[in-house]
Amino acid sequence: MNIKQAAQKSGISERNIRYYEQAGLITPARNPENDYRQYTEENMRTLKLIRILRSVDMPVEDIRDVLQGKTALADAALAQKQRLQNRMETLKAAADFCGELNENCCSADALDVDACLTRMEAPAQAGWFTGWVQDYAKVASALAKEQFSFTPDSEVRTPQQVSAALFAYAEQQNLDIVITHESMTPRFTLNGAEYTARVVYTPVMRVPTAHISCQMVGASEADAAVPAPRRCLQRSLHKALPGILLLLVIGLRLGSQGMLNSADGWILLGGFAAVAIAKSVYDFYWLYNHNDKR
Repeated sequence: MNIKQAAQKSGISERNIRYYEQAGLITPARNPENDYRQYTEENMRTLKLIRILRSVDMPVEDIRDVLQGKTALADAALAQKQRLQNRMETLKAAADFCGELNENCCSADALDVDACLTRMEAPAQAGWFTGWVQDYAKVASALAKEQFSFTPDSEVRTPQQVSAALFAYAEQQNLDIVITHESMTPRFTLNGAEYTARVVYTPVMRVPTAHISCQMVGASEADAAVPAPRRCLQRSLHKALPGILLLLVIGLRLGSQGMLNSADGWILLGGFAAVAIAKSVYDFYWLYNHNDKR
């Protein structure tokens, strides 16, 4: 069928169909005799799916990722739900402001426009604790992207096996991966970010088990909106978190055995605490004075 028939059957205008073609969402075949577009039933189904997703205002970029299999439909829908919820909050604030204008019943000439603009443009003030938690979430997310490791399901003894393990991991996580240098310490891009990797063998029940450790090349900008001092402090605390949890376990263990009733128990616990604090302070100053003072 031609584009006019496709528009009638899909409920999408010819102009929008052409736009979706230019955006890479659909690629109809061409009639070899006259080079006119030819739309199949599969094209119709794709257009109808596009119409459904556009009806909930999903961005064209997200729809393209869904159609190309880069993003699961469920994940794209969840992301769009969050956008719509954020927009609902913005619209509610706008509706409340309009209600206030209506209740005040003042004329346009009498409205204090400067005061209104100041109030509308001021960002919402979150509490200190809420702001700290939101910033920590950004920092933790950035750290998770900068460095991660995983245990492959298969043996990794050759560069080809390392590449296969990376491809398998990317497929499981629904990530776009490109191997740029194949070796036992490969370089690759993950969703556009460049990484290096190395294979680490650790004994598990006396059997060497391979783990692949991946490190981003350069610093992530995912938490750049967090003020530098707070970002460095939260990054150092995040690194010290395993030690803090271990310290807590040791404290509970010593307490259960009654050792905290003696000076030796408190000295031991204090020593562990001093090491954890010193490590956090060192990490903070190193991050702030080196590669994390953005």
